Amino acid sequence: MLLFRQQADGALDESDLIQAQYEKKEDLLTLYKRKIKEITKFRKDLEIAPKKVFVSLRRSKQFEVVQLSTKTRMDLGLNLCGVEPEGVLIGGEKWGGMCTHWIELTQSKDINHEVITWLKKAYEMA
Repeated sequence: MLLFRQQADGALDESDLIQAQYEKKEDLLTLYKRKIKEITKFRKDLEIAPKKVFVSLRRSKQFEVVQLSTKTRMDLGLNLCGVEPEGVLIGGEKWGGMCTHWIELTQSKDINHEVITWLKKAYEMA
């Protein structure tokens, strides 16, 4: 079941938080929506928890963070402990150790078979 987590302070719902993050970044909003569409194809017990500056994706634990890193780039932070980086997967802690690896995306075509494979792996390890 796909679940959007309600914010603790109740100030903004998930759509407000997403709109605020992607204001004046329509191309990246399209990329975000495509990424979410792809991930929900194979993840049924997914929790999407938008925050002010990133979106956390969880299963039994957090496995991915989606964050706008520049005006033209979105980063997918993944928890893949013990996995050697290769291809599009960049190794090293990011965002205060929340993620062990990340993938940089700038356009919709960047969400390819390799990226989806890494997303599935992070999900399965959660």
